[in-house]
Amino acid sequence: MLLDIVPFNDNLTLKVSGIILIFSIVGGIFWFYNFTIKTNQPKFPGIPEIKGNSIIYGILKNLKDDHPTNLQKLALKNNTPVFQCLMGTQRIIFINSYSQANEWFIKNQTALIDRPLFYTFHKLVSTSQGLTIGTSPWDETCKKRRLNVQRYMTTPAIKERAGLIDTEGYSLLKDLYRDSKNEFIYPYKYTQRLALNFTTMLSYATRFDKIDTPLLGEILDLVKIISSFRSTNKNLQDFVPFVRLLPENERKREAINASKTREIWLSKLTQEAINHKDTRKSIVGDFANSDGLGRLNIDDIKSICVGLVSGGFETIGSTASLIYLQLLNKDGNIWQERIYNELIEIYGNVETAYENVLFEEKCEFGVSFIRELLRMYAVIPLIPARKTMKQFEWQGTIVPEGATVILNAQAANHDRQHFGSTVDDFIPDRFMKDESINIPPYHFTFGAGSRACTAINLSNRILYAILTRTCLLFKVHSNPSLKPTFDYINFAEDRTAQTYWPKNFQIKLEARDESMVTKCLEISHTNCKEELSYSMEYAV
Repeated sequence: MLLDIVPFNDNLTLKVSGIILIFSIVGGIFWFYNFTIKTNQPKFPGIPEIKGNSIIYGILKNLKDDHPTNLQKLALKNNTPVFQCLMGTQRIIFINSYSQANEWFIKNQTALIDRPLFYTFHKLVSTSQGLTIGTSPWDETCKKRRLNVQRYMTTPAIKERAGLIDTEGYSLLKDLYRDSKNEFIYPYKYTQRLALNFTTMLSYATRFDKIDTPLLGEILDLVKIISSFRSTNKNLQDFVPFVRLLPENERKREAINASKTREIWLSKLTQEAINHKDTRKSIVGDFANSDGLGRLNIDDIKSICVGLVSGGFETIGSTASLIYLQLLNKDGNIWQERIYNELIEIYGNVETAYENVLFEEKCEFGVSFIRELLRMYAVIPLIPARKTMKQFEWQGTIVPEGATVILNAQAANHDRQHFGSTVDDFIPDRFMKDESINIPPYHFTFGAGSRACTAINLSNRILYAILTRTCLLFKVHSNPSLKPTFDYINFAEDRTAQTYWPKNFQIKLEARDESMVTKCLEISHTNCKEELSYSMEYAV
């Protein structure tokens, strides 16, 4: 009897094993499909779709190394400024014109106030210091942090911070003039330092005086790396999930290491601010003196400061260097003289103008020059993604809650229908000649709507002060052996980056009047003596 049962049990075991194997295979296939192929959102009815040529990569391969330009070309080729597509498993809506950017991000800004989370930046880079204001999903905490930052960006607050603009503007011009006396120099690192110093002074009341300070170089390099983790171009694992499983994922390693390194130097900066909380005004110092009883807690402070330092300065650093690039244009000498003459006409003399450009923007040509510069060069061409917080109607179609939307600022800033046939040319008085475009938003370089950059007004004031003070004191000359690149696409050194910076170009500053340069710089040095002493020279 027992002999008859044994084969029955063997047979049953085989059947059970087979069933388990089948379920395992089916489960594996189901998991693989959900992890590598299934999209995060179903297709949005009523919104045009541009399809890619790969079930795994979607449209990513079509975009090659220059995502904003190729998205811009797709929009023009298909005559559809708004379209949806798949980037790997992520379904994304792209906005590629001025009018549609206005429609989506300004008229419907309350619906587009949220942020989606991406694997590399949100789960790897931001683990220690937390999410910045700009990258956080919209909630009460983000709202509170943003409101507190805006206190530092009001018109009265900007006037209060005029001393910081004076300090860093003085350091920029002093060092550019000194270092370009014997050779032509690339100004980008100098403008980066200016922008970084402004954010570290706001946050920690400390700055980097010498251009060759080791920590300055380390921070600038690291911030560029961290910025790249928000790029749609260099982070395949954000869109193609199976890449996260690969053992040799160099980007994953880079993200983790960058996060750890940033934690070290941010801790040093924070400690520096706490050490000087009774003698220097800073965001961290304000918190330290409140004994933790203020409206912000330590996580709020970290979020605000890391956002300002590791992201807030990038647009200014790049755009400020582009001021010098455009002053080398074929009409650059004419523009320099026009700014100089307008300022003298307004203020009567160089010294008075030099001091007042910190507080007001009366030179209309200078104001238009900066607006045109920001329109021409969207140094963050793909504005960080938004997510719809609620549904809204667009051209008879319901855009659902939870949709990821990205504004192609480069395309919107170069919309021929809005800016005309000269849209690809740099025309510094464009906003003076055409009243139809001289209304906000002048461009989309700072984003738009409720989650636009909080420091727009402050950034404009800094850029205006750099332009006007440079033209007041100096004539800017180009290295005749190095031809600059001016067009809005090819100017960028790395088209795969999130934030663009210009290819190498070199300048020399020639004093209009040596005695006046000395006099004005001495005025700034005297006015900013205390802030200039807030220098940190050590390295990580």
